[in-house]
Amino acid sequence: MDGQISWWFRGLEAGLETLPEEAPFFGACAENCLSRGTLDLYKRLQADTGGIPDAFFAALGQIEGVGAEILETGRTYRLIFHTCTCALHGCGYVDTPALCHCSRASILRTLEVLWPDRAAAVETEQTILGGAAACSFHISLR
Repeated sequence: MDGQISWWFRGLEAGLETLPEEAPFFGACAENCLSRGTLDLYKRLQADTGGIPDAFFAALGQIEGVGAEILETGRTYRLIFHTCTCALHGCGYVDTPALCHCSRASILRTLEVLWPDRAAAVETEQTILGGAAACSFHISLR
């Protein structure tokens, strides 16, 4: 990390840690990340699996670095990321687990786009930045 700017990111981390997971900041962060191609990938996968959530999550589990579990057919899932793919963390700028609220918001936004007629909820279970071996999210579609 560039020493000329690293001090600024310490302040960003401190600020992130004060925000609730539902803060608009994380939604904006999620929209930005999704617009870089991730949402398009999810849309293609949904189309390839016939729009069926169980098939979609099963296919997600086949992607390298990603795991998925069907906890309750048609309704409840676990999504697992085995590595942190956030560039802010990967480049050494941000290490706070609060950054993972962006991932949660990203998953929620994706579900809202893919299944607009269903109520979606996403709960963070554990994160790499929080000290876990993987990030996992509990997902409900109603």
